[in-house]
Amino acid sequence: TIPFNINVNLMEKKKFVIIGRPLSKAKRFTFNFQKGLQADALIIALHFDVRYKDGVIVMNYRTIGQWGLEI
Repeated sequence: TIPFNINVNLMEKKKFVIIGRPLSKAKRFTFNFQKGLQADALIIALHFDVRYKDGVIVMNYRTIGQWGLEI
């Protein structure tokens, strides 16, 4: 189900594989590696957002509630 929460410790050289298929009418999909389960987490190590309409993938991070620069 979405959202899907899994409790893991991020460590150096650890690999995550995410497999799925977006709905045919999806405008975007997003996943976050974050601290805690709340939607407005203060610490997000990686925010990965695929925006189909714009044809871009946006990556970002959040520290103490402040977003970093998008890449």
